[in-house]
Amino acid sequence: MSDTGDEKFVLAILRFFEFAFGASLIGVCSWLHARLADARYYNLYRIDVTLGFSVAATFISALAALTYIFHSAGTQSVMGIFDLVLFGGYIASAVVFSGFSAKCSSNRFVVVIQTVGSTSCGTVRLAAAGIIIQILLFLCTAILSFHLAERLHRRRAAEVVPSSQAHEQKRWYGRKRSSNPDVRAGPPAEVPAA
Repeated sequence: MSDTGDEKFVLAILRFFEFAFGASLIGVCSWLHARLADARYYNLYRIDVTLGFSVAATFISALAALTYIFHSAGTQSVMGIFDLVLFGGYIASAVVFSGFSAKCSSNRFVVVIQTVGSTSCGTVRLAAAGIIIQILLFLCTAILSFHLAERLHRRRAAEVVPSSQAHEQKRWYGRKRSSNPDVRAGPPAEVPAA
């Protein structure tokens, strides 16, 4: 593998897990949303924030799989910015989804959902675990994306592009430099007196 091949492979594996956990969170949050709507719970935004960022995570993770093909620093930087946005979104989801660490009997989501006859303590905890895993995954991929972009940028800057002899002779502003290494600037010739 190339010098960045291992990093790209790890990044691809992490992005696959982002996609898988994002898709599972879509299902879990959709189910929770439907149950909360049946119970006429008025704070649906608590689930909708996570649902929205999970939809965005699956789309961006699928899009980021294409950057595995392109070997440029720009695409890795853009995906790193998207990863940071989704990282912040999942942090906001964890804040809005507060109370998931409470016991099942005192968790407000479980209490509301039990009014319509569903038991969902495991589902609420699954959603909370998915949010925490997504936070960690998007933090790791953001760091790796920016690191890979920096390495690709440095490697691109250090590459020597093969060129023709005429191009080698041209330097700053199109001036030709002498290719004869024996020509040296000597002392000025004396001007004969008239």
